[in-house]
Amino acid sequence: MRSFLKNSYEKIILVFLLVIFVALLVFQLVNLMPKEGLTVEQMADQLGRKVDYPPIDFTESRFDIYGIFMQNAIWKANFSRAVTHNLNEIVFTDFLTPDLLSFCPFCRKLISSKRFSVENEDGSITRYVDESMNMCNFCGRKLEPITNRGPEISELHQWMIDHGLDPNDPKAMDQMTVSGFTYQEHWDAKTNPKDPKSHPPFAVKLLMDSIESTRISLVVKSIYTQGDDTSRWNVNLEYKTPQGNRTATRTRIIKIGDTLEKVADADDGKGIFNFTLVEIRRDVRRELEKGIEVDKDYSVAVFKREDSNDLILAQLSRPVYHPRESVTFFDQRTETTFTKQPGEKFTLGDEKIGIEEYQLISADRTAGTALIMRLDDGNETKFTIGKKAGGVIRQPAAGRPQPPPAAVTPPAPVGQSEAASFQPPPPPPEEPPPTGN
Repeated sequence: MRSFLKNSYEKIILVFLLVIFVALLVFQLVNLMPKEGLTVEQMADQLGRKVDYPPIDFTESRFDIYGIFMQNAIWKANFSRAVTHNLNEIVFTDFLTPDLLSFCPFCRKLISSKRFSVENEDGSITRYVDESMNMCNFCGRKLEPITNRGPEISELHQWMIDHGLDPNDPKAMDQMTVSGFTYQEHWDAKTNPKDPKSHPPFAVKLLMDSIESTRISLVVKSIYTQGDDTSRWNVNLEYKTPQGNRTATRTRIIKIGDTLEKVADADDGKGIFNFTLVEIRRDVRRELEKGIEVDKDYSVAVFKREDSNDLILAQLSRPVYHPRESVTFFDQRTETTFTKQPGEKFTLGDEKIGIEEYQLISADRTAGTALIMRLDDGNETKFTIGKKAGGVIRQPAAGRPQPPPAAVTPPAPVGQSEAASFQPPPPPPEEPPPTGN
C-alpha cells in the first residue's frame, strides 16, 4: 500500500481535482437552466424588488425626431449657435440623425428637404425655412413650391423624359453619350445628346499631364572653325533617327545650310523633326587649367527647326533641348495622351462627332496650367487646362540655360542683335553621347 501511494500519489491528486471541477460545472448548469426565458420582471422578482421605471412607448410623437425637426420647434433656440458656426441655416442640431434629403430638380444633387416649400390646396404656402433659403445650395436655382394640385414636373424632368431617361434614377444623368459626354454635361451646356455633333467643346475634357523641356538626341562632337571662311566650317555630330520599331544612332559632318532629317527626341523617340544648321558661332577662350593656359572651345552650332522659327543652340558635348516647354495633355474622353509645344496646332474629335481645331498658346509652370485657343469657332475662345491629379511639372535641367518663356511669338531671326548677343555659360561635366537602342 505504501509503495502504491508512493508511485501513484500524483495521479490521485489529479483525479481529486478533476472531480471537484466537474462538480462545480454541474452546479453552474443547474443554476443557469431555470433562468433561461425569464423576463425582466421575473428576474426583478427573484432579486426581491420591483421594476422602478414606468413603461415607455417609443412610438409616441415626442420620439419622432424627423417630425420634430421638420416642425422647426425646439431648434430655433440654437439659432445663435448656427450663426456662431457660420452655418447660414436657421435650423441647427447636435443630433447625429441626418436631415431628410431630396433631389434638386435642376442639377439633380441631393439637398435638404426643408429647402422646399409646399403649396396647399387653399393656396397657402407652408415653409420650413426662410423664403430666401428656398433655393438649391449647389446650382443656386430658386425652388418653386411643391403643389398638390396636379402632376407638374420640372424642366429637367421633362428633358430627361424626352431623352429616354428615368427622372427617378439618380445615376441616369451620369450615363455617357456617343460624343463622350454625360447627359449632365449636355444639360449644363444646353446641347442635344441625340445629335453626335452637338456637344460641349472637346477642350473641357482635357487635363494637363505634364510640362517639361524635351531633350533632342543631338550631340555635338566637334566644331571646326579654322580660318575666316564660314563656308568651310563644319560640325561633327551624332543623333538618333527612327529605324523600324527602334532608333538608330547616326554620325554626320555638316556645314551651314545642311539639314538633318528625322532627328528623334532623346527621351522617348516620339518627336521626329528636321533641323537645318543656320549658323556657327566661334567662341574659343584661353583659360587657366591647373596653372596652365589652354584653349577652351565654347563654340555654338545654331539650328532652326523646319516647322517653326525656333532656334536651337547646341554646344560642344552638351545636351540639346527644345527651347519651348512640351505640354502633355490627357484626353478624358478618349483616355489618350498627346504632346504639344506652344504655337503648335492640334485637332480633337473625328468626322462622326465633329472635329475641332485648337492651338497651344502657353504653359505656366508655376500655376501648373496650359492655355489653349479654339480656332474654328470664329470667336477664338480660350480655355485654361488644369493639371491632372498626379501630373508632373519638370523644371529645366540644371547646368544649362533655361528655355525662354513658352509663347507663340517666335524668337528673333538669326543676325539680329538679340540673337547675336547670346553668351553661352561654361559647360558642365561631359555627358556620354546617346547610343542606339
